[in-house]
Amino acid sequence: MTKDPEDKSPSEKEIVSRILAGETALFENLVHTHSQRVYRAARAILRDDSDAADVVQESFLRAYRNLKQFAGRAKFSTWLTKIAVREALARSHRSRARNERLGAGVDQIAASVRASLLQDVRALLPTL
Repeated sequence: MTKDPEDKSPSEKEIVSRILAGETALFENLVHTHSQRVYRAARAILRDDSDAADVVQESFLRAYRNLKQFAGRAKFSTWLTKIAVREALARSHRSRARNERLGAGVDQIAASVRASLLQDVRALLPTL
């Protein structure tokens, strides 16, 4: 999509250049413009509103910290969405690994309780 020659608003590449030059308040414009798109991408991966909101925040923080790496070859929204998708996938993998560890721990506890109950039942059987 090309920019309308009559449109006098700065391009995203120009906004990024101005932010890097010290007009940091302009970053708020990028947040406002792209937060819904980033949220939708994160929500589609994580399927959790709270986690998606965390990914949005982390993605904008990473984008701001790494703004010098934005070369302008792609649209800012593409670059930012890529950051968000990577963050959401990493969060999803961490959550899955944590749940697997917890599941293994629960299985061990259940086996221990089962063994203890079986021992108690065997001890009580002769008294019946």
